Amino acid sequence: MAPPEHLPPSVQNLPDLVLVEIFTKVGANTPDFDSWKWTLSHVCYKWRSVLLSFPSLWSTIHLPFPGTSRCSLAPASTSLILHRLKTQLSRSQTHPLTISLSLPICTHAHQHLEILLKPFCDESPRWQNLILAADFPSLHFLHSILDQERKGLPELRSLNLILPPHNSTAATTTTTTTTTSSSALFENALRLRDLTITSDPYCYTAKFLGVPFAQITRFRVTDLSSEMCGLLSEMPHLETLIIHRLRSIDSEISFRLPSLNTLVISAGAGPDSMSRFLNVLDVPNLHTLRLGCNGSQNAEIARFLKSSKRSLRSIALALTANTIDISIDSLPPDLDSLYLYRPSSEVIRTILAKTKTRIRELALFSASEEVKGGAITDLAIASQSRGLKKLWLYGHDTGGEEALHRIRQCGVEVVQCNKWWSEFLLDV
Repeated sequence: MAPPEHLPPSVQNLPDLVLVEIFTKVGANTPDFDSWKWTLSHVCYKWRSVLLSFPSLWSTIHLPFPGTSRCSLAPASTSLILHRLKTQLSRSQTHPLTISLSLPICTHAHQHLEILLKPFCDESPRWQNLILAADFPSLHFLHSILDQERKGLPELRSLNLILPPHNSTAATTTTTTTTTSSSALFENALRLRDLTITSDPYCYTAKFLGVPFAQITRFRVTDLSSEMCGLLSEMPHLETLIIHRLRSIDSEISFRLPSLNTLVISAGAGPDSMSRFLNVLDVPNLHTLRLGCNGSQNAEIARFLKSSKRSLRSIALALTANTIDISIDSLPPDLDSLYLYRPSSEVIRTILAKTKTRIRELALFSASEEVKGGAITDLAIASQSRGLKKLWLYGHDTGGEEALHRIRQCGVEVVQCNKWWSEFLLDV
């Protein structure tokens, strides 16, 4: 361990709150969920003192259980993990907890499960965010321990269920031998609003766990199928829906989401999956729409844009030169932001020539060299009358500086940054 005097003076003299902010950013950007704080606490006395003085820095805990790839079944290993867990829970004091649990898939590891779960379950009233990777038997075992403590999950706000692909079958067979009450792990999580589901295509497990869908306001799903669409109708207060992959949707179903203001669809599994979904969806108050790929479905998307014209304020689309005319006529008269993926000069010039839409912020992702030249020059000329205030250029080099200079002279702020289109879509 390096003594404090060997550290640069600038590091020694940093205020505690600045160090806390730095440590927090380190934790948010490290691949390992929570080992960073243990490492930083061994750097010097000052850093250790700061870390121990702020319980929030210890409130994010990851526990890989025996039976997973990161932990052996050896009793010594279990004892070491248990000691580390109790230490971290103690250092977090009364701060709300963000918990990541990787429960064992192999049933012979359950002998270690209760030993390691009990300290967690003792603190269940502090659980605020939970990332839970498990099969159904392990979930049932977790509930049995929580039920013994009778403390519930009164402060749980966010739940991320990461389930194995075969889990729906396991849940169906297991629940035939368990009562509804013994499976309803989350039925009393009255503050739960944010739900993420991975690899549970029919939502069997989520339903059997008693997830209170009626109170969910934010729903992120890896794969949305027709079976899961029925679940959406049970979410009357849903405000944000994020779909990583949209599967084939039954055109006979329909549902209304009166509170939905943000809809994101990153990708569709088939050529008509997005059009079918948009055709059965009624969202009268949609504010933000982000569609990752359009393909040959621009006519259906244009129809959806027209139906949402009065409420839409932010749109992200992948328009092509062949279909720009269809979609551009459907834009609302006033937009806070318009995001375009790989736009050609023709697409941009069509926007300027054929629409009266006022656009405050325009973002261009991975535009070509010609866009940086001629099309951006056209933007500079038209920006004053169109109300353009900011131009975002994603995935660009520093080309087209003369054109960018002209647009800045018109009072438009130009921001160049690197971000993938797929990353942007899901960042809401």
